Amino acid sequence: MTNTTLLMVSKQCPKLKEIEISGCGVTDEGIKLLSLSCKKLQYLDVSFCGKISFEGLKFVVSAAACLRFLAIWGLNLSEEAQNKLRRPSLWLLKTH
Repeated sequence: MTNTTLLMVSKQCPKLKEIEISGCGVTDEGIKLLSLSCKKLQYLDVSFCGKISFEGLKFVVSAAACLRFLAIWGLNLSEEAQNKLRRPSLWLLKTH
């Protein structure tokens, strides 16, 4: 999946609640657009998406108020960065 494909999905499915895009070439821009378009998003799996950074994830966590589960396996995020993503209603799914 690419940013373009993700943008098309988010525009066609604004009520999308769950999406798994693990291992794809999606970037921060793609997940930002997804979080702005899909206001009901509750589950997002971006595991092993090497082009997604802490800044992109921070934006998603802030913009997607309904987000409850964020899978981040295989992303190079420090414990400090992971702690900055936390909020009471959000579960970070990770290996450690």
